[in-house]
Formats: sequence, C-alpha cells, structure tokens
Amino acid sequence: MIFPINKRFIPSVVWILIITILSLVPSSGIETIWFDFPIPLDKIVHFGLYAVCSFLLFYGKRWTSASLVKNGKTLLFVVLSVILYSVLLELLQSTNLINRNASFLDIIANILGVSAGILLYVSLAKKINFLR
Repeated sequence: MIFPINKRFIPSVVWILIITILSLVPSSGIETIWFDFPIPLDKIVHFGLYAVCSFLLFYGKRWTSASLVKNGKTLLFVVLSVILYSVLLELLQSTNLINRNASFLDIIANILGVSAGILLYVSLAKKINFLR
C-alpha cells in the first residue's frame, strides 16, 4: 500500500469523494424550499454535506492521536482542512472548465455545516462511548 490509512478515515475519504463529484459535475436547477423564509435547497445540501464531512473527519483524526485532541490541534486540522477544501471546490466552480457557478453563500453554508458537524460530534462523544 502506498499510503497507509487508518480504517477510521475510510468513511471520511468516501464522503469527500462524494462531495467532490457532486460539486464538480454540472447541476440542474434547484428549487427553493419555503419555510418561514426561503431557504435555497442547495444551501441546505451544502450545510449537510459539510456537517457530515467534518463529523467523519474529526472521528477518524481523533482516533489517530488522542493527545492532539487535548490541545485542539485535531479540531483546528479538521476545521481548516474542510473549509479550505470547500473554498477550493467553489473556486474550481468559478472556472470555465466546469459548468457551475461559485457562490459566497455556499462557502458560508459550508462553514456553518463544518461547525455543526464538530458540535454534533462533541455533544455525541459525551453521550456515546465509542465516539471518544
């Protein structure tokens, strides 16, 4: 094996591949969902995709070295790497190579999703032993 990978990273790697494919293939028009205020469906999707991504990546990274978790480096690694990757995908969407449009609001939805994924992980880790 060229790059040994901890099996706990496999779900996050698969999820990142899914995000990459969904972000770089041409999309059809997406409708707006109406609640008390309009929430574009694509922002909900961005939020959800990146919440799951940060949750899975934090889960995998946290198990590789418990000492990193205690001083916050794992949290910083997950947050920065996922946010930077989301910005990179948005920048790629703005190029002529891909028939998509970049959106600053997508990046905001991604950042909120990353935050929600980490908060969900931390809150569940207190309740479910296998997440620790």
